[in-house]
Amino acid sequence: MGEFDLDTLVLDVVRKHTSQPAAAASSRFDEDLGLSENGRKTLFSFTVEAFTARGLNLPARGFYQSHFLACETPGDVQEAIRAALSGAKRKAAAMGTLPAKPAPAAPVAPVTSVAPKNESTQREENRVAKSKSKPKVAAKKKTPARKGRGGR
Repeated sequence: MGEFDLDTLVLDVVRKHTSQPAAAASSRFDEDLGLSENGRKTLFSFTVEAFTARGLNLPARGFYQSHFLACETPGDVQEAIRAALSGAKRKAAAMGTLPAKPAPAAPVAPVTSVAPKNESTQREENRVAKSKSKPKVAAKKKTPARKGRGGR
């Protein structure tokens, strides 16, 4: 694995794929470089490709697309990649992601008891429901078959 400068590599990828030769570590992806979320996803792919060409697999080292998308600037990306490559325990904020907040507890609906129906009431309801469920269609009348035309 050859030596390379991580900061320069990230900035070179950003400059090449955004067509912004003046892009700096403090340039914001959205406002300054005009990248949408899909553009940032593509930029992540090119960044991973550049590191893979130099013998470093970023996803295998714990740097994923979600980390990249959480970064505001190329400088944030550089710090997050540096933290991933160091292999040391890192804070979630340094990697560009914050731990998920626990979901609030859902309110529990009070249980109400329903008086059981007697058997005859249940049968009556079923009979009424069946009669209402399917409207009856009148059967088509069949026309008598015509016999041959001959013999008039």
